[in-house]
Amino acid sequence: MKRHYHYNKNLAGFTTVELLVALTVCSIVLTAVASLAYAIGSANRYSEERSDHQMALRCATVRITDLVKRSVMAFDAPGGIALWTDDYNNDGLINGSEKELVYIETGAGGESLRLLYFVLQEDELDISVTVEEIRNGTAKDNLFDVSQMQEYYTDENYIIRYMTLLPECSNVRLNLGANDRFVSILFDLTENGITNTYQICARLRCSAQHLLDPATGELHGLGDDD
Repeated sequence: MKRHYHYNKNLAGFTTVELLVALTVCSIVLTAVASLAYAIGSANRYSEERSDHQMALRCATVRITDLVKRSVMAFDAPGGIALWTDDYNNDGLINGSEKELVYIETGAGGESLRLLYFVLQEDELDISVTVEEIRNGTAKDNLFDVSQMQEYYTDENYIIRYMTLLPECSNVRLNLGANDRFVSILFDLTENGITNTYQICARLRCSAQHLLDPATGELHGLGDDD
């Protein structure tokens, strides 16, 4: 007896062409999903990076602007700008203590923006410096030498203090103009592969330039208004 087989299209499997089409569609969908996830992740990372940079930029701007405004004199110095913030002990001298002398400078290769203080707390360590010594770099060298004298230096109470304001900036340019009263700082920040140039500007509210001897360029005493 012959057996008859009937072909039912509804029970047939996928053909090779249908499988290929299905795999192609799935790969396109998966690629689109992966691309979207990567784009969202990149956007989030860029947003966080930009937010961190903008926060650091605002903090640095406020810190430097306040410091410059409170200072009475500013000097060009090797590698940066030196600020005489005030004559707190009323001795008519620029002393190398944390309160009186602050340097705005760059890190190695101009890759960061930072402040430099000398925390000379002992009276015998708080030496005075001249304007000429600040301008030619001798003042900083002398303060480094004194602050690291073994009989005074301890790890718990370090005497050289750096405050890094912008650790990820580059190409930092420090300028002092307008009769040594206007401080301008230019630097680059790279965000998501794009480099932007920013500027911090600040001006001294008052100046002690009238206290400089025009012949020697050194201070010759403080007036009643200082």
